[in-house]
Amino acid sequence: MLVINGRFLSKDFPTGTHRSSYFLMTKICERLTQYEILCPRTPQMELPDWLLERVRVVNPLSLPAHIWEQFWLPRQHRGSTHLNLIGTSAFLTLPSSTAMVVHDVNYDLSPSSFDWRFRIWYRLACSHAAVKADQVFAVSEYTKQTLVKRTRVNPDKVTVFRQGPGLPLEFLTNGVREAPTTPFILCVGSLQPHKNLAGILAAFDIFKRSHYAPCNLRVVGKKQKYFNDPNIDSSLLDRNDVEFTGYLSDEELGKLYQQAAMFVYPSFEEGFGMPLVEAFYAGCPVITSDQSCLPEIAGDAACLVSPHDHEAIAAAMDKLATDESFRNDKIQRGHERARLYSWDGAAETVLEKLRALSDGQLM
Repeated sequence: MLVINGRFLSKDFPTGTHRSSYFLMTKICERLTQYEILCPRTPQMELPDWLLERVRVVNPLSLPAHIWEQFWLPRQHRGSTHLNLIGTSAFLTLPSSTAMVVHDVNYDLSPSSFDWRFRIWYRLACSHAAVKADQVFAVSEYTKQTLVKRTRVNPDKVTVFRQGPGLPLEFLTNGVREAPTTPFILCVGSLQPHKNLAGILAAFDIFKRSHYAPCNLRVVGKKQKYFNDPNIDSSLLDRNDVEFTGYLSDEELGKLYQQAAMFVYPSFEEGFGMPLVEAFYAGCPVITSDQSCLPEIAGDAACLVSPHDHEAIAAAMDKLATDESFRNDKIQRGHERARLYSWDGAAETVLEKLRALSDGQLM
């Protein structure tokens, strides 16, 4: 039987890693009959009835979620394979067979973004846990290589899979194309320093000084617990053409992807970059970083720029805003690139390794 760590389901406002865990779990469970999802608290994320029937909340000592993950969960169904999807796993008490997904090692690669307590914990519950796990899954080749480089993880036990979008496809491809009153550039992501929001705002300021047609910037997301402030110049924040929306529903966000003039995502560090895939599916042209995993994910479907070069980001904005042929080419390449990323494909890759880990016992 497969035992799935459902700790991530208790998140009120799921981030990219929570959405990734949810979609991957759903597609895996569609293909199995013998599985159970264990949670430390009642799930807050919405689940279909058929999946909710397999959820068991078991935390008799009311342990905090991370402690529950380390001490209580590994003792359940010791003869089964345990799958941890959120990027952390037990490293003190191990079940007989453990697999885990690693989304990134940004806590080491971009330490200024994170609270010191978060960094210490993830070095144990992610990096050290990956060393001890029987099977590790990485969301990109870049994440695999950085994990192997910075830990003692055996590269032979790390398998890369390609994720799908973090929104249901119907919200990205339903043709919501009515033109907004004012064209806008879209930015999606938690407000963390490594997301480079300061660079986006600085580039937008440069772009607006040379681009006289009306255009706004919409930033979707908010600051997360245990992440440091992005330290942005107040003069870039206090302007009428920049809107911070906070979290939006899946339907609202899907509509923005389809209506936006372009999507900008020049992060300093990412493990995968799920919003790129969402923009590709929605037919929104993309500007992204030429470092970390982002060139790997985007290929030739996006404008690749240095995240440190505000002038280059602004020039890419201007190119997409003024060159219709170039813009249409990027949209078409984005549609083609999107076909590489699906949750069905991800689930098949993961299940193949899980079945090998359990000697073919997963049914």
